Amino acid sequence: MPFRGHDGEQTEHLRDPIARFFALDAALELSRGLLGDRSAQRLAAASLVLVRGEPEQIATELRETAKQFQQLIPWRIGFAPQLHLMFAAALLRHDDTPEALVEEVARVRPIMRKLGMRWAPVYEFIAILAMRTLGDGAPIERAQVERMRDLYEAMKRHHWVLTGPEDFPACALLTTRAGTPAQLAQYAHEIYEALRAGGRGRGDPLQTASNLLAMLASEQLTPLALSERFLVLVSAFEQAGQKISAAEYDEIALLCFLSRPVAAIVETVADYTQQLGAQIRWFEGDHAFGFASNLAFVRLVGRDPVLGPIADFKALLDMYTILLENGGG
Repeated sequence: MPFRGHDGEQTEHLRDPIARFFALDAALELSRGLLGDRSAQRLAAASLVLVRGEPEQIATELRETAKQFQQLIPWRIGFAPQLHLMFAAALLRHDDTPEALVEEVARVRPIMRKLGMRWAPVYEFIAILAMRTLGDGAPIERAQVERMRDLYEAMKRHHWVLTGPEDFPACALLTTRAGTPAQLAQYAHEIYEALRAGGRGRGDPLQTASNLLAMLASEQLTPLALSERFLVLVSAFEQAGQKISAAEYDEIALLCFLSRPVAAIVETVADYTQQLGAQIRWFEGDHAFGFASNLAFVRLVGRDPVLGPIADFKALLDMYTILLENGGG
């Protein structure tokens, strides 16, 4: 898979994604309620900018889908309401339903347990959603789950301490890539080591970024080339005044997928940051860069059938990370 991007016909949504985002956010705000999470709402709005329809209609469908999803989840493994909203956004993007997803999760989870995979409700849901979306809603076969398990075990051989259930979604995405689990895990490891040698530290954030970049790796597009693109993007953002911390590594990894020149990517994210920051105080917090990157990624990939699921799982992980940071989830 080369660097990607959709440069076909530009719909109104693509031409002015900021206006579309604000329209969706305003429509969702009418039904948020006193206890609703504004950050989840805005992450959902960013992921839905390409969905056709009137903002009010989309907002109604999103709230109803989230409610249905909540009602279908067993109380003992219930997720925070913010995650219901994010799962609902992913389902709307791909014309899926809560009933179908929950049924598939109920079918696939026992396979995971039989294969010895750890129980991790949120990460399993995200991983199954990713595989389901990549398969256009077709039933997930046991062989694909086995490949996901083998990828996870291959990663653990390189980074035993770092690798955990939080890597399930990346492993799920990698199941569709060419190469053996050992080869793909080796790609991720080589990227990790090259980024570490490039001064980007070490730890879970670097591993997550490396696992994402491994989706692009091949004999033609080597781990070293991908690492260099990552480091060039980091340098370009920092030269533009945007400090990049470990928390933003996954954002940089996603932006590496895009076929645009580095300068164009940086300009787009900076422009979105400025436009959003001028109107939303909340946006000026710690998640500002990530939020702008998510919107830019959705804008630049358009309706790409491969990159779309990556955007979905990234938005879900962003929301879950925010919940964990605040003691929730």
